[in-house]
Amino acid sequence: MRTVQAVVVPMAAAWLGLVACAGLSSCARSERVEVTSGEGAAETWPATAPTIDISNFNGRVDLVVDSRLNAPSVSATGISESTDSGEANDLSRLSVQASLAADGSVYKVVAGRPDGIDDDVRLELSIRVPSAGSIKVYNRGGPVKITGAPAGVQVENGRSPGQDDDDLDVLESTEAWIQVRTGGAIEQPVALVTDYGDVTLILGNAAKGDFTIQAPGGMAYARARVGSFDRFRGSAHEITARYNQGTNPVLLRTEHGDAYALMMESPETYSQRMW
Repeated sequence: MRTVQAVVVPMAAAWLGLVACAGLSSCARSERVEVTSGEGAAETWPATAPTIDISNFNGRVDLVVDSRLNAPSVSATGISESTDSGEANDLSRLSVQASLAADGSVYKVVAGRPDGIDDDVRLELSIRVPSAGSIKVYNRGGPVKITGAPAGVQVENGRSPGQDDDDLDVLESTEAWIQVRTGGAIEQPVALVTDYGDVTLILGNAAKGDFTIQAPGGMAYARARVGSFDRFRGSAHEITARYNQGTNPVLLRTEHGDAYALMMESPETYSQRMW
């Protein structure tokens, strides 16, 4: 049996404390956030892959599904852009809970948002799991990157709390882009949606899908080096097409950014963006 344990990955000392900011009006501070397990959580990773359910109030999410693992690992880093160490920017108030449901059906990672915390405080999550059924991610204020998804994926991403369309300089520096890369036989629904940043889905020949690709504030792209698209209809901002005769709905949508569906060999080793 494989033991389930949330492991906090050690981080470089430069990221664990205050960064030297002499003479500067503002400077990011970061510190490790403890990851706890929920009450009644199962202690062994199930033989049947669980649903992975991740929620982050503001920051970024990096999820890797790797069958070579025996247990999941989660690391979390809290970051504040303010030198003010008052309650609104107190990183020690941040919390992350990672737990496997008693019946083994769901592995959930939740980053809690304390009352009164400043909108600029964010949390970066790095998660690795041995297997996954469907994957669900809710995030705000930063990128979501998923590698190795074997089934359906749903990602809802967007701007940080307190940001609006007038904060263009802030939005450009904290793009809420989404990237999913997998060689898995995707035959379940996929929905990747953000209001700011590119959306990229990179699949292999084993996948299928009935695609809707929407980028009202950017460009829509669909390219296949392996497999084939048919029933292709498109404009600069929207494409509908079927890949490998799939019937499972696949939605890629960004309000401000470009949307890409890229089909190629070895998608998990390809990187369109540096993390």
